[in-house]
Amino acid sequence: MSRVMLIAADKPLPLCDKRVERTHTFTMNGREYTITAQGGFCVSEHIYYRDAVDMLGHTMKPYQYELNIETQADDLADFRTYLEKQLAPGEEVELWNLWIGFEPGPMSGFKGKLKDFGLDTLKQFDRPFGYINSPGQCRMTITI
Repeated sequence: MSRVMLIAADKPLPLCDKRVERTHTFTMNGREYTITAQGGFCVSEHIYYRDAVDMLGHTMKPYQYELNIETQADDLADFRTYLEKQLAPGEEVELWNLWIGFEPGPMSGFKGKLKDFGLDTLKQFDRPFGYINSPGQCRMTITI
């Protein structure tokens, strides 16, 4: 099972890489662990599981790109700036959080304006509602 996050538009979008090294500390089974990994906002070519995503049969905007974004204020600011520079007022993009190799549960969603897209909405995209013991999937439509 693999997760694929996408941004889809009606026109080509430029690639963007604002990834940074981030350190996260978490506790599991009473022990504290620290990991360092690449994180941050990134728009890249949609290569990862492209055929598998197509086989899901979702109707998506034609220009699709892999999206990397975390529920962080910096990522949200980079995302909003990117969309404001690349799209005109009234244009829309779709965000997709999909799971490959898993029977999908209910698809949650958001449809709204970029100005209303905050950290709470980003959290819903990153961790959408799913049914018990399965990841959720999500589609969000954002109007600039």
